[in-house]
Amino acid sequence: MFFENHEAIFPKYVPVLSTKRLELVEITEEHAEDIYQIYSNDNVTKYDDCYSFTSLDHAVEAVNLFKQVFTDKTGIRWGITFKNEKNLIGNIGFNQFQSFHTGKIGFALNEQFWGMGICTEAIAEVVHYGFNTLKIHRIEAETHPKNTGSGLVLTKNGFKREGTLRDFVFWKGVHQTIVMYSKISGDL
Repeated sequence: MFFENHEAIFPKYVPVLSTKRLELVEITEEHAEDIYQIYSNDNVTKYDDCYSFTSLDHAVEAVNLFKQVFTDKTGIRWGITFKNEKNLIGNIGFNQFQSFHTGKIGFALNEQFWGMGICTEAIAEVVHYGFNTLKIHRIEAETHPKNTGSGLVLTKNGFKREGTLRDFVFWKGVHQTIVMYSKISGDL
């Protein structure tokens, strides 16, 4: 449970969220190939906590993990599509919820769609949902210090760079320093 009255607020199914160009949808087994295309690219996973996928089985495992996190009510992950299209071009969501009304957000985008404002648009919608529907008070994002693109996308959405946390996470077999960003519901 991430906060009081969690059961009453947490959705029974992954809701579809819409923006001007995008739909954020539930990720299913039908999206395994799209997930593989995203995470098999070393440029996408370079600053992520996972290694590049080397088989479709890895993508199926990821889809199952996204579903389990939702079933356990510890997170929500959406697939990012262009409106009226089925293929995922990315994914975004709350990786975990913590006590005191905090959610950690994460996102990944197929490299061929970088620089088009897609993550900026998707983050805005997920943040809106988190604050207004889930009643989250604080949304956090952790990025690698060299991942300037993600930092820029977060700051475009009003996230504040809080600081550098030395050797804060253990990714890919080594301790990693991260930059913490946050947005508070009162920042709106």
